Amino acid sequence: MRCLNCHRDDVPPAAEWCPHAGCGVHLPSRMRDLLPPGTELRGGAYRIVEALGQGGFGITYRGWQSGLARPVAIKEFFPQGEASRLPASGDVAITTGSAEGFARTLRHFV
Repeated sequence: MRCLNCHRDDVPPAAEWCPHAGCGVHLPSRMRDLLPPGTELRGGAYRIVEALGQGGFGITYRGWQSGLARPVAIKEFFPQGEASRLPASGDVAITTGSAEGFARTLRHFV
């Protein structure tokens, strides 16, 4: 598993805290908004393999493009502090109460 704080790939899958010196981040807190591995997008055309990083505009995943059988990077718009994930559907919801601010941030992302 990959730690989204220190970006090390060798974190044991069952770890609750990053074991690396100088990191020690609580992994469930950093990973609660991620799409789980195996999530299919665009009718199965793409599949999430694992999260690579998370920043101000969103989350970057290592993915797989099924039709061409090749690895891809998948970027999801998920602005920190402005979005949350709905548990039942996995959809992104605006949390700031400002659809206008969310839309402005989306234009910058695109």
